[in-house]
Amino acid sequence: MPATTRARQDWQKEERAQAILNAAEALFEETGGHLSAVSEVAKRANIAKGTVYLYYETKEEIYFALLQRHMANWVGSVMHALQATRDARDVETLTDIFLAYILERPVMMELASLSHSVLEQNISEEAAGRYMAGFAALLDKVGSAIADKLPSVTPQTGADLCIQTYALLIGLWQISASPDACSHAMTSGDFKNITVDFERQVRTSLRALWSGIT
Repeated sequence: MPATTRARQDWQKEERAQAILNAAEALFEETGGHLSAVSEVAKRANIAKGTVYLYYETKEEIYFALLQRHMANWVGSVMHALQATRDARDVETLTDIFLAYILERPVMMELASLSHSVLEQNISEEAAGRYMAGFAALLDKVGSAIADKLPSVTPQTGADLCIQTYALLIGLWQISASPDACSHAMTSGDFKNITVDFERQVRTSLRALWSGIT
């Protein structure tokens, strides 16, 4: 039976919101990047469908919140690695720092590639406002962390570099993760010049981007 007891304490509400996101993420990975219906997410989380709507108005909002969670974790991993490294001026080190979380959890890029065209098209203004405020706060944090390690870089320049890094990641992910029909066509012909190895290409691109400031 789905859980029907209403969460009243803040920690209970947060726990339930995270349970919804966990269920959505599991379904997303199992279905190869499909946005499951709210009813399917509710069933997986073992809560009533109506309860989900207390937290998220649409399925897109669920997955948008899931992307935000990954973004926060990514920035957290970058900041932790920056604080731990002795020489952030080394381009290879910076590249490793910004790629580690993404290569370990590619679901973030799968969600990010859907952000503008799918997820953001069916969310409330309130949800969009929360995202923009959260994203701005993350950029401030990581921009300052970069400036602390690279004296020649201001916090704003650090934030700008993060936006450029994120844009590179999304663009290369989208052209490397081809739909099934295109993937099958590429395996049957000589298309080496348009076949993109995401990790190789993104490392080359990030080296070029970051080498100008280290």
